[in-house]
Amino acid sequence: MGLTRRQLLAAAAAGAGRAAAQQFKAGGAKPRTKPPVCLYSKQLAKVEYDNLGKVLRDLGFDGCDLSVEAGGHVLPGQAQADLVRAVEAVTDVGLDVPMFTTSITSPADPNIRLILGIGGFMGVPLFRPGVWKYDGTSEVEARLLQVQREIAGLAAVGQASKMAMGLRNVAGDNVGGAVWDTNLMIRGLDPQWVGYDFDPGSAAAAGAWTAGGWRCAWRCRG
Repeated sequence: MGLTRRQLLAAAAAGAGRAAAQQFKAGGAKPRTKPPVCLYSKQLAKVEYDNLGKVLRDLGFDGCDLSVEAGGHVLPGQAQADLVRAVEAVTDVGLDVPMFTTSITSPADPNIRLILGIGGFMGVPLFRPGVWKYDGTSEVEARLLQVQREIAGLAAVGQASKMAMGLRNVAGDNVGGAVWDTNLMIRGLDPQWVGYDFDPGSAAAAGAWTAGGWRCAWRCRG
């Protein structure tokens, strides 16, 4: 089920009491001649979201990847009350919110439809899900099939909200930490709605192809 009228009105009231829907479409990136430089807002987790936009502007950033997760600027369970306000705190000073980062890895999560529904309504085009772990008990192929089903489900929720999903590579025994496993999972999905948010820093930390990807696969086979 998508974002309901009741939830949308509640989020709007929590944001600023604005009545016109077009006023909420402020999250998407503005037309630019070069890519915007944005900061993952969890790096400034101690800055209250009311002040986040001002701090980012003073630091010279064009916007932020807004953290909607535990330890970030908006807790998933507080999205209805805080998410509109957090986005507007950034966009009201002239910056962009082109992406949400979440910790959610399942389409059954009770918060995902509300978060993406608000994001899509406000014009935020992208989101990042959480990180899946290799569980150490399943065969790699079985684990990848399980994660692939969850990715497809999240992509469907994102598509319904007009938000595309970028999968992260995170160093460690994590699904997606190597190029080959992400390729297997997403190559059959619509690239308009699912892509690879490749982080060269994480790739370097993982030791690239041999020290990271194949070592992880070997360990996770038990």
